[in-house]
Amino acid sequence: SIIGAQTPEDFISNPIRLPGAFSAAECRTIVTLGEAGKAVIAGLSRPVEGYRTGVTKLIGLTSETEWLYARMGEILVAVNDWYQFDIRGFVDSLLYCTYPEQGQFDWHVDCGEGATSTRKITLSLQLSDGAEYDGGALEFAGQGELPEAKRIGTAVAFPAFVHHRVASVTRGVRRSLVAWA
Repeated sequence: SIIGAQTPEDFISNPIRLPGAFSAAECRTIVTLGEAGKAVIAGLSRPVEGYRTGVTKLIGLTSETEWLYARMGEILVAVNDWYQFDIRGFVDSLLYCTYPEQGQFDWHVDCGEGATSTRKITLSLQLSDGAEYDGGALEFAGQGELPEAKRIGTAVAFPAFVHHRVASVTRGVRRSLVAWA
């Protein structure tokens, strides 16, 4: 079930939370896929040193990942019933993110110029159990942390133009999967 606000307008400033969107076993499978993915440098369109510290890898669409793309796509279509954006599909490959101790991604938006200009919805899937790390909160400007977003298998969807960050991890490793429509 969706956790968040009561009207579509409220979801613009109050991200949609979907606890249990994926099972813990599915999350472990996604971590395995992510660890085998192609390493990329992901961050700001105009890089700033230290703004994002962590490891990012692409999970491409293959016969092995088709189920994952289908599930993420179903979630994006469902949350877009609230947003009513004109979405056409995935903008990029799925991005597997690992934030070790002191890993973080400071305040940013997920759309901008060039390749990111068509992003409308961000979907972040929590792959780590919240007990596996401290810090590393997914935070939103003017709202702070979403505590339930640290539960393994919880998906959080929000407009790509909403300011957010991953706070610094102080213990352990935070893992997530991100998609854009």
